[in-house]
Amino acid sequence: MSLERTGVEPQSRIRAIGAVIVIVILLFMGTSQTLNDAAADTAQIGGGYISPRVSSGDDSIWRASSGNQPDNTSVTLTVAGSGTKGITLAPQDVVFIMDHSGSLQTYDPQVLRILAAHEYIDNMIAPFDRAAIVKFDNTATLFHHLSSAYAQVHADLDALAKSQPQGQTNFQSAIDLVNTEFETFGSAENQRIALFFTDGVPDPPSANVTISQMDELVANGVKLYTIGLGPELDENALRWMADYTGGQFYKAETAQELVSIYMKISDQFYNYTAGMNLTISAYLNPELEYVPGSSNVTEGFMVNTSDGTLLTWSVSHVRIGQNWSVHFRVRSPDGDGRTRVLKDESEISYVDWRGRN
Repeated sequence: MSLERTGVEPQSRIRAIGAVIVIVILLFMGTSQTLNDAAADTAQIGGGYISPRVSSGDDSIWRASSGNQPDNTSVTLTVAGSGTKGITLAPQDVVFIMDHSGSLQTYDPQVLRILAAHEYIDNMIAPFDRAAIVKFDNTATLFHHLSSAYAQVHADLDALAKSQPQGQTNFQSAIDLVNTEFETFGSAENQRIALFFTDGVPDPPSANVTISQMDELVANGVKLYTIGLGPELDENALRWMADYTGGQFYKAETAQELVSIYMKISDQFYNYTAGMNLTISAYLNPELEYVPGSSNVTEGFMVNTSDGTLLTWSVSHVRIGQNWSVHFRVRSPDGDGRTRVLKDESEISYVDWRGRN
């Protein structure tokens, strides 16, 4: 028995086709099917969808009036969150601004800041999201311009990890370079994000950012996310830099927290929803009846027998990679021949990740 989506792109309504049921003295031939792979096609920038399947616990059962056992069987309906994450709002241009001053040998000797940036890039969607690496110490250096050639971006991070941290902490030089990169190579269609990592304060103090630099970031549409590590930070300054541009400040007490911080920022720009506000409507064929009290999911469950038997479950949310399932039992009082478990009217309706019904 399978529920099948119509169309190729993710749809928010899924109709049923029938599985085989045998009702001679025996009832129900169990099957388990999933959606055709072609139905798993997603929009260009990703997105989740609902992929359901139905299976039975027994190959066959006796009609209830025969007096033989088994005279009922379990049915399992599974709703899987399928697809890939979708981009919220717009793809992103991200510049990773990496402090490379000498103190990092003390506060991040395992270069976990580099691992965190690798993880962030691995979560990006090519060719839409783009990235670039800027490192700063006495001055700032751009490795390559914004690009979705992630192999090159990863190579730039590896090169940075292999080089010795040294020198001072020139905030001003780093922000100047980032502004130039976005002005020259930033995409007008992408969100503009800068992740500013440091373990210290501007050194020398004259290398601090200026109001005019921050205004330029705002004018360029750049949100600055500041990430501070260790005990030598000026947290107020980093928080001010983030707030000024509509970004956010994150504090890592230890380098071990950096990966989770970077991924927390990354996940803000993606949607992992497969479906919301699901209504699962299972219309039993007339030869079958629901065994009262057999649904293992009771929240949001209703039985309507005004016109045949309609079983409905309401589910608030299914994420990509998550399975929701329900088990219930059916029997046939006087059935005979072959039929389907569910009628063609059976369906799953939901709101997809874009908010479409």
